[in-house]
Amino acid sequence: MSTPARNDNAESGIRTLMDGWLTAFLARDVPGIMRYYTPDVRAFDAVARLQFEGRDDYARHWVESMESCQGQLIVSIEDMRVESSGDLGLCHYLVRCGMVDADGNERASWMRGTLGLRRVDGHWRVAHEHVSVPFDMNTGAALFDLQP
Repeated sequence: MSTPARNDNAESGIRTLMDGWLTAFLARDVPGIMRYYTPDVRAFDAVARLQFEGRDDYARHWVESMESCQGQLIVSIEDMRVESSGDLGLCHYLVRCGMVDADGNERASWMRGTLGLRRVDGHWRVAHEHVSVPFDMNTGAALFDLQP
């Protein structure tokens, strides 16, 4: 089995996309967030529904999510790894996401994120997103206290 060739330009472009997405997220800029997705994105978010089909559907979810999180947003990405071949890219990472509530308490947890990306008109866009929280198979409880 061969290892995919490292494409520094693609990796740089995908990391730039992630930086822009994080900036838009922290600014609660839903149109800014959505500009990084393809029109036909399929998303498996950790919140609310099993899947979201298309950028408009996913944007509605983002609006609802921002409305339900009134506190200061928290987000950080760790251990991000990027691979690409041609106009396709893969990015996976650990993400700490949440908010500071009205009492000043952080309500955040570590999750896993994976992006399938396509280069469209020279720009990287997210065609598939999957965010998940590990769970205990015996209890069914989400494991929100795990640390990287």
